[in-house]
Amino acid sequence: MAKTFRFLILLLHMLLVLMILIPVSSEEEETKNFYIVYLGDGPSSKGAAVRKHLSLLSSVKASEHDAKESMVYSYTKSFNAFAAKLSRDEAQMLKGA
Repeated sequence: MAKTFRFLILLLHMLLVLMILIPVSSEEEETKNFYIVYLGDGPSSKGAAVRKHLSLLSSVKASEHDAKESMVYSYTKSFNAFAAKLSRDEAQMLKGA
């Protein structure tokens, strides 16, 4: 009887841990996709291009930190563009900018 009780307690403990570890999905969460934002010919300098990319991203993100987190890559050699992980709404806002 004691072994069964211990087993049940252990099983309940494991279920509780699993429930805590499984991320809860919210329907309010927007799906993020990768987008490439093309800005034209090659930039005059890499530094200026990266600053411009972050500035544009910051205009649709909550903060500069969020903009840096979403930035995947800055294209600065042959053309001026950047790749970022954005929601559909954020991509549409950048399209209009």
